[in-house]
Amino acid sequence: MKKINILVILAAALTGLFSCKRDMALKDPANSPAGSAFISLIDVSPNLDNVLNASADTFNVLFNGVKVTGNTPGTAAAMTFGSIYPFAGTANGYAAVPAGNQQIEFVKGFNTLDSLVLATFHETLTAGQYYTFMITDSINSTRDSARMFIKDVLPPDTLGFYNLRFVNAAWNDTAGIDIWSKRNSGNIYTNAKPGTITGFSAYASNWLLSDTLFVRRTGTHIGLDTLNTQYFYQLRSYTLVYKGNALSNKKTDPKRRHLIAYVNQ
Repeated sequence: MKKINILVILAAALTGLFSCKRDMALKDPANSPAGSAFISLIDVSPNLDNVLNASADTFNVLFNGVKVTGNTPGTAAAMTFGSIYPFAGTANGYAAVPAGNQQIEFVKGFNTLDSLVLATFHETLTAGQYYTFMITDSINSTRDSARMFIKDVLPPDTLGFYNLRFVNAAWNDTAGIDIWSKRNSGNIYTNAKPGTITGFSAYASNWLLSDTLFVRRTGTHIGLDTLNTQYFYQLRSYTLVYKGNALSNKKTDPKRRHLIAYVNQ
């Protein structure tokens, strides 16, 4: 009888160990050992609940079972509409993850991270490569370009210049847009249709001068949104994103169409 009791206790202990494996202390993803790739996550999907057929307003992101959107188990889910991980405006907008084959999961739950898997993707990450996973309403596409899993080709820094690219992530729009720069007195992007992802281009920097960027319907002066007082500093790379519900311009709507900028590095 004593032998049976010992076996029962051992089995229970092992069951508890493996059922909690995703809730153990996690390694800080900001560390970048050899063999790491680098990932940036941004949620700009206004209709993710409908796209995933689940309540997906907040969720965690796991890479091969390890939560990348936070370093401490039991914390609140990090990703929600408008979230950028690592945080926008930091010196480095990427977190380190192991290179190689990765199973990427969007999961609900706080202490029990695998309580509900909302979506699963598979990607092969190259060591030393930078990536952006821009979560949009096209998340279920089988093509990385449409899903907006982007391989970031970051140009070298040049004294006196900053680098800028543009992504049109407002998938429910019906036509192209122009981005008009007050500082440059003209369009810096033209006829950018939903799903457009440009490469980085260099622009002259002056830390004393801000820019105002206007989103307009292509070929017209019809204003769709405005990004005011945006500073772009030399030796940095930025991404402009037109996001949200293209059919809504209500200031009280947190998911309305809107132009934002964030730092890549």
